[in-house]
Amino acid sequence: MLPFIRRHPLLLVFLLALGLVLGNGFIILVNHSSTFSSDEAVYLRMARGDFDVYVSYRYRVVLPLLARALAELMTGLGSWRNPGSPVPVGSAFWLLNSTLLALAGVCIYRAARKLGARVAPALLGMAAVLSSGVVSYLAGLALLDSASVLVVSALYYACCARHGRVLLLVALLGPVLKESLLLFMPLVLLHGAFVPWRYRLPALAGGMLLLAGVHGLLDYLAPATNLAVLFPQPLALLRNIRDATAALLTPRGLLTLLMEYGVFTLVLAAGFWGGRSAMQTWLPRLHPAAIGLLLIVLLHMLLSGDISRMALLSAPVFGTAVALILDRHPLFAGLFDLLANARLKSETP
Repeated sequence: MLPFIRRHPLLLVFLLALGLVLGNGFIILVNHSSTFSSDEAVYLRMARGDFDVYVSYRYRVVLPLLARALAELMTGLGSWRNPGSPVPVGSAFWLLNSTLLALAGVCIYRAARKLGARVAPALLGMAAVLSSGVVSYLAGLALLDSASVLVVSALYYACCARHGRVLLLVALLGPVLKESLLLFMPLVLLHGAFVPWRYRLPALAGGMLLLAGVHGLLDYLAPATNLAVLFPQPLALLRNIRDATAALLTPRGLLTLLMEYGVFTLVLAAGFWGGRSAMQTWLPRLHPAAIGLLLIVLLHMLLSGDISRMALLSAPVFGTAVALILDRHPLFAGLFDLLANARLKSETP
């Protein structure tokens, strides 16, 4: 086992990321009521085969179906111990969401490494995201935001590493996981020049066709009995924009943003300390896609009305920024050298 891990060090990074997410997510899983989140109630209904839900949820079927399949597998494996036990859909969402968030953490780590951060700062940048309370919330509830965080993190990693296959996978699979991820697809066009147009455009078109195919297949196999669910609610969307804008202008809304990543927000703030010369040590190393990504995240926050959940889509930019600040900012100069020297001294007989 150890030789295998040495040959595949990213597996160790994934296991570390999974360890950061699983425990905290489990605490949320077993300590929240069924009425805690209206979105969770909808996705649990979908996982149990009831697709008579509002159109804003109805076609996000991939994760609920995967969670149902995993729950059925868990039921089959455990039926010999407790015959007739209910299908553990909530636990399946916890395992699935935790895995997706851990994979997002690996993408953030790899992006930080590609931008020039050393291993330890890159790991800390990943931990800065995965230790967020919002990550625990998304891991423990039956929500789909883990897939969004993974897709956005993979997109940013693909831009940083100039990884064509990852970029094409994001373009192809992103929209069918959650339609709102279409808002990020312009980044594939603007910052994906390392992949020829003859590949990018078919991947984007394939993503749209896949999404349309899911819509058509679901309407054929499970037609809505309540026609009201098939029509969007523009007034609700306008209310979301109004409420989110008002919330962002209040002390509570600003505090929500500042506490998104807990104490690691102070590291980001420290990155702007020391004047222009200090900021030049890390800020120019961020990928140009970071600006567009953050603007799209802001748009998500306004459209959704849920500031904290949508703000987590900034995870790849925040995580890589923390990694670069810890690695290169003068305020943290010598920190990792000091730790390395302390280790050498401890090993000296």
